[in-house]
Amino acid sequence: LSHQYIPFNTKFRIRQKCYAVPEWLAQGTEPEQPAVENIRVRFINTVSGKDVVVENVPRGSNLLAVGDNAGVKLPRACRTGLCGSCTCEVQDPQAIATSSNPRDGFATIRACSTKCYVPNGLEEMVVDVHRMQRKPAKT
Repeated sequence: LSHQYIPFNTKFRIRQKCYAVPEWLAQGTEPEQPAVENIRVRFINTVSGKDVVVENVPRGSNLLAVGDNAGVKLPRACRTGLCGSCTCEVQDPQAIATSSNPRDGFATIRACSTKCYVPNGLEEMVVDVHRMQRKPAKT
């Protein structure tokens, strides 16, 4: 990468490396921010076996909190995304299966650190919480 030194603080002549500048910043204009919109979040494969649909969720809301308010109590522990207790999957047409993402069309996420959004090509956020299902006890 080529880099360019730019003055950071002229009083003390401190310099900082600058590797990439967003186009909007280089042009001196801020990107248009979309108005806050409400979205629909659908939890599928819940413990009750019924889909739970939450209407009018502000985009950017915390997914774990949205689930709690709708009665979908996802497991949790650390609330930072490190422990993996709240792991679930969000439908995303662009997601492909990998070693850490087992299903095509679904992205593996941590609900505690995920903001609600609608992936491109969909009309709602679909969250698969199948991991909450209890496995049958071995006899």
